[in-house]
This record gives sequence, structure tokens and C-alpha cells, in this order.
Amino acid sequence: MIRFIIFTSLIVLLGNCNQRRNNGSEMTQKEIDDRLMEINEQMTGNEKNRIDAFVEKKSWPLEETGTGLRYWIYEDAEGETGKRGQTAEISFVITLLDGTECYRTEGDNTRKFRIEQSDVESGLHEAIQYLSAGDKAKVILPSHLAYGLAGDMNKIPLKSTLVYDIELHSLR
Repeated sequence: MIRFIIFTSLIVLLGNCNQRRNNGSEMTQKEIDDRLMEINEQMTGNEKNRIDAFVEKKSWPLEETGTGLRYWIYEDAEGETGKRGQTAEISFVITLLDGTECYRTEGDNTRKFRIEQSDVESGLHEAIQYLSAGDKAKVILPSHLAYGLAGDMNKIPLKSTLVYDIELHSLR
């Protein structure tokens, strides 16, 4: 419901960009930009509050990075962490904050990608650089580090925070 309200608000705001105000003057591009920034800050603040509540409920000892990514290595294998250009092989379960499972790797069906050079979520690239081969971690990706405004057009809804339970099998 909140997403519907936010989406509707954005449509109305953007629709009003071409209409005149009551005083007869048009909104300037700066006014439009400022209003969109204000809405974005509100949505980001709301998402951060939802993540904070989730973390408090779970009592996970997560580290938070400057981008808003949060992670907890609950099985630490020691060793070198992932570096740009290496190929990471992972298995994972992806859920939403409400526990809805979106995706999981099954059995030997792992996912491989080149760190910072593949088309995967930007937060996944970042998270792998904190992990060593053999590590298992809980990782929370705010929507801007996951699938953003649109979701993945399949199982991940728009503007969704993702919770990864991830195992890094190898780095090559």
C-alpha cells in the first residue's frame, strides 16, 4: 500500500510539471528537482527505518558500510577477500524483509560473476569484497544497491530491500 501511495505521488508530481500553478507561474526545473530530491530522501529514510527495525528484531551484529550495505559474516573462513576482476562463485537465498523468499540456488547450481565487471546487483559486488572463500554471511542490500525502483519485474517488487544469506565458495 505504501508503495502504491509513493508511486501515485510521483505520478501526480510529474504530471503537475506541465501544468500551471494557481498563481499562473510554471514550476521551474530547480523546483521540480528539489521536490523530487525531497521525496527521494523521505523514501530512503523510510527504507532505513524498516532495515533498522528488521536488524533489531533479528539481533544480528551487522556492520554497515558507507553505501548503506549491511553484512555479518557468521562463518568466517579467513583468507583474502574478493578483489575487482576475480570470479566469485556463490550460493544464496534471497528474501525480502518480511521473509518472502524470492530466489535460491539449489544444490550444485551456483552463481558465478566477475567482481565489479558483471551485470549483478551493485551491492553484491560490494559485499563479496568483504568476504573470503568459504565465508557465510547475511547481507542486507537497500533497494538502491539491489534492483532499485523497478524491482526485477519478476519476484522482486519495486523498491525492495533484499536480505541475502550467502556462501562464497571460491574466488578465482
